[in-house]
Amino acid sequence: MHDMVAHSIGIIAIQAGVGSRVIQTQPAEAREALRAIEATSRETLSGPRRTLVSLRQADRGATTSEQPPLAPSPGLADV
Repeated sequence: MHDMVAHSIGIIAIQAGVGSRVIQTQPAEAREALRAIEATSRETLSGPRRTLVSLRQADRGATTSEQPPLAPSPGLADV
């Protein structure tokens, strides 16, 4: 999780730097940098949300007397 967030923050920082340098001379490029920042931010935030949802569901399953159904472990795409 840490590596994913750190990588995304690095991308956001680079895009923010690009946007601030070209906003006066190349507004289209700055707009594209802002779009990349928005997309990367949303993707990065969805990862921890999915993890928390999974942990909460697992916690609810542990508090009941029933055994949770067996399922394959989530793959990288599920994380």
